[in-house]
Amino acid sequence: MKDKPNLVRALRGLSSILVEATLKTTTIVEDMHRTIASGPPALGSPLKPVVKLYTKPIYGGIRGITGLVGIGVERALRQIEPAFEDVSPPDVVEMVRAAINGVVGDHLALTENPLAIEMELRFNDETLDFGTLPKGNPLLLYIHGSAMSDIQLMRNGHHHGQKLAEDFGLTCITVRYNSGLHISENGEKLAAKLQELADHVPDVPIIILGFSMGGLVARSAVNLAEKQSLSWRNRLRGMIFLGTPHHGAPLERMGNIFQKLLESTGYSAPIARLARLRSAGVTDLRFGSILREHWSGADRFDHVPDTRTPVPLPTDVLCFAVAGTLSKSLDEGPESLSGDGLVPVSSALGEHENSARRLGLEDHQKKVILNCGHLDLLDHPQVSQELRVSLRLLVKIT
Repeated sequence: MKDKPNLVRALRGLSSILVEATLKTTTIVEDMHRTIASGPPALGSPLKPVVKLYTKPIYGGIRGITGLVGIGVERALRQIEPAFEDVSPPDVVEMVRAAINGVVGDHLALTENPLAIEMELRFNDETLDFGTLPKGNPLLLYIHGSAMSDIQLMRNGHHHGQKLAEDFGLTCITVRYNSGLHISENGEKLAAKLQELADHVPDVPIIILGFSMGGLVARSAVNLAEKQSLSWRNRLRGMIFLGTPHHGAPLERMGNIFQKLLESTGYSAPIARLARLRSAGVTDLRFGSILREHWSGADRFDHVPDTRTPVPLPTDVLCFAVAGTLSKSLDEGPESLSGDGLVPVSSALGEHENSARRLGLEDHQKKVILNCGHLDLLDHPQVSQELRVSLRLLVKIT
């Protein structure tokens, strides 16, 4: 399957999502209508049979019309597709596609929707061709965050990876992936991609720069590479994390609580199904789950405590963590700082009340950037300065 769909395939994928969303919404509205109109549950919902009798043809008709519209759109697109075979969607569509993957990317992959993103390594904004890589340069792997595309690593004309590559004689390779999949699934894919890269480009050191979820995907890949004794792991020299939620983000934890509140009553339970549409990648961000065993065999929507097996950072790799905070002063400790709007400072620095879960970074390996929101980490001047300091140390050991 091509990773970047042509325009018609993109429209087909979008049409499929809209039809499915309409059908699911119709079911939710129908269930709420029947629940409310059937009378008090305490009295046994006495009007339920009558309500079902009269509402069934109405909602059935809506589903039928929606299905016919979907068939009609598919037929029309099939007829015009040959004329648009080589027309790719613009960057803005690619960014929208990445956002959709972040929210429901696991479902897109499961249903083989054309909008589902396949992981790929990229060089100079193109799918990586191993033959085009400069010889001998250390590799800097730059990984985007949730609901993003590698295109968005460029912010306000600045690209950390490209600038560092230029200044330190590195080759910057970016990663494009479906952030709606489990982090561990993306970690498995990345580990395989890096092994393929190592096989084609031997004896070249690797440094990883991960933004937000990208840092978790990198950690997952490294853990798997260690378990499987993949050769690229021996070439890893450094890891830098920008706003990475090592111990999760409160937004997903609040979403989980809200979902449970909706499920607590018969009247709001149908709406709770919408909350269950959020992707596996999103629910992994509740606590920062990066291993398959962190989620396998459990209902990821259950409201449960953090039961992750601790995953330490590699001891033979120099690691750094950069956290943003909307605060303007460092007078108080990381636990009291406001975070960057999405990721708490303590989570970004790998700190935890449970000592077994702490990543154990030394003070010189951690940096907090004041007055810096989450996306600001992508182009903040002080972040650039800290990255240069880290790269100077890493280049010395490559």
